[in-house]
Amino acid sequence: MYLDEAILDDTARIDSGDAAALLPHIASTALQVRQSAVLAQEAGAARLGADGRPRAVLVAGVGGSSMAAGVLAAVAGPTGPVPVIGHHAHGLPGWVGVSDVVL
Repeated sequence: MYLDEAILDDTARIDSGDAAALLPHIASTALQVRQSAVLAQEAGAARLGADGRPRAVLVAGVGGSSMAAGVLAAVAGPTGPVPVIGHHAHGLPGWVGVSDVVL
């Protein structure tokens, strides 16, 4: 994937490529992750894993909101400390449990 950094300063060009106006939703993903981390800590989730990490991060969403899963997975990359998995259907997969973070 190639990113033309000149685009980052051109808001009109960015807006023209975001016909569904999803960019603000994608941009809020980091806030959701931070809020989830705080909630997980308050709930005592650190006790669930030896290293204090969740088993996985599941980004659930259908339609446009499912784009956040791809963005977060791309940012985390294959070498991230936990897998980031997108789930593009209603409900949750059967494997999701208390040691997972669901966004």
